[in-house]
Amino acid sequence: MPLLCAAVLLLTLPATAQFLPQLQARTPAEFDAYLDVLEAAPAQQEALARSFLRQYADSDLRLPVLEVIAKASRNRGDAAAARQAAIDGLQLAPEYIPLLTLLAAVDANTTARPDGRAATEALRLLDQARAPRSMDAETWRHALALLRAENLVTLAIVAFKSGQLHEAVRRLEESLRWEPAPAAQYRLALLYLERKRTAEARTLLEKVAASADPALAARARDVLTRTQ
Repeated sequence: MPLLCAAVLLLTLPATAQFLPQLQARTPAEFDAYLDVLEAAPAQQEALARSFLRQYADSDLRLPVLEVIAKASRNRGDAAAARQAAIDGLQLAPEYIPLLTLLAAVDANTTARPDGRAATEALRLLDQARAPRSMDAETWRHALALLRAENLVTLAIVAFKSGQLHEAVRRLEESLRWEPAPAAQYRLALLYLERKRTAEARTLLEKVAASADPALAARARDVLTRTQ
């Protein structure tokens, strides 16, 4: 399965800001450097984030900057760098759900026998999470749904690698109830095919084939052709 001035400057934070503790910059220069990281083009973001950490080694903003590095490393396929950045961030904030989620996903996809503990912990913390007063209910629900879905996919991969196909199917089905992500639909379709649930598999593959991810859509079309 392919599976800011000396006075406190409060920050404009990335999309996962609702899960961050309150963060402050000590100086305008530190704040500007942080904004440079957030506003950089994807190709420059990781380098700027690492430069920020070298320049402001004791900054309160290390957590979101490490999150930037972890995500960028994962996106370029460097699992070891993504894992290390996530671990470094979690040393600062052990219950920071987005980095627990990322670490769990990286380990599940790159480890022969992942244990799923980080994903299980992230789901536990999501059950306790409360929306910030500044956030509307719909945005909060969507943020929770995305994180729940990703952690459930991770637990599905853990189950699959342990030979627990029924549990893998159950976790993927639950994930799709939170967020109909094409990658999860594709994984579940392949498991349905293994379990001879061909009609259900084809329904999911047709959705993936119409998705905006060209590589995934092409793989789905190929599987559909072979299952006719």
